[in-house]
Amino acid sequence: MTEKILLVDTDPGVDDCAALMMLMSQVPKVKIVGITCAAGNVGLRDVTINTVRIVKLFDMLNEIPIFGGCSEPMVLLPKTKDAAFYHGRDGLGDAHDVFPERSESLLDHVQAEHGVDAILRLSKEYAGRLQLICLGALTNIAMAAKIDTDVPKRIKSVHILGGTIKGYGNATPCGEYNFYTDPEAAYTVFRMFPQHCKTEVVPYETTVAHGIRPDLLNKLMSVDSKRAQFFKAIFAAAKVYEDRKIDKGVSPGYCLCDAYVTAIVLNENAVTKSKSAKVAVEISGLLSRGSFIIDHKNKGSPFLSSEDVTIIEELDDAICEDLITKAFTEKR
Repeated sequence: MTEKILLVDTDPGVDDCAALMMLMSQVPKVKIVGITCAAGNVGLRDVTINTVRIVKLFDMLNEIPIFGGCSEPMVLLPKTKDAAFYHGRDGLGDAHDVFPERSESLLDHVQAEHGVDAILRLSKEYAGRLQLICLGALTNIAMAAKIDTDVPKRIKSVHILGGTIKGYGNATPCGEYNFYTDPEAAYTVFRMFPQHCKTEVVPYETTVAHGIRPDLLNKLMSVDSKRAQFFKAIFAAAKVYEDRKIDKGVSPGYCLCDAYVTAIVLNENAVTKSKSAKVAVEISGLLSRGSFIIDHKNKGSPFLSSEDVTIIEELDDAICEDLITKAFTEKR
């Protein structure tokens, strides 16, 4: 089987952690050629330290290069918010003392090369083979494509967590957090990539509908391993928030949003229902900035992507659960 060549763009975030754990548990079946970080759930310094902690958890700091990327969105507006209320002030539940412990010295493991430059270089080195897994704001990806407009032509596929299908937002009434964090970047990516490479989006409602069963995740977090102990510690605060949603019937399980993007890359059979449409992201509007616009009825607009994007609507829960289970239990 052909090896998957992956570059992950991320902003950890406890759900980013779950996604990275899923990926690293599949090495060497997949090759992770780099992880680029961008401000998103929390600031760039924190998400970069968090990424190093997660890679260190899997003892892969010598195998997977980590790059610091953009520290703010393409257009920084007043009162831009982060997601510290959910992920903790540091992005990983403020669980500083669980192994691998949080330390500023972890930044020594970050490459000197900027994340955008790394995307440019790796897109050439692995031209036609590189798959982008986009778990946060799309700032790094958009900036790379703006610097070199041939980047999308060299990418095999792009897999994005973001947007909504029906406008049920988690950042604004109709806006999903990743796209709301940098609407201009998301708009740019959809204008530049779909005409050249496969582009998939896992919207927020899809991730909510396929929450991880509480009994399964609680069982996995009780496993006697460093991986389980780490995730249990960083997820503790977010778990309280998720438990309230489950108790109210808002969600059937724990919503580890980024994990589902990883799942569809690792196993294409995880997708059981999808649709294709031209899309865009709203970059203005008092209430609609950052909203994912889907041309459901093919009305057309010059502001939409020139080619269709695949929108993931339903997933195979058994496949997703198997992959998340391996993230906690499988040894290389």
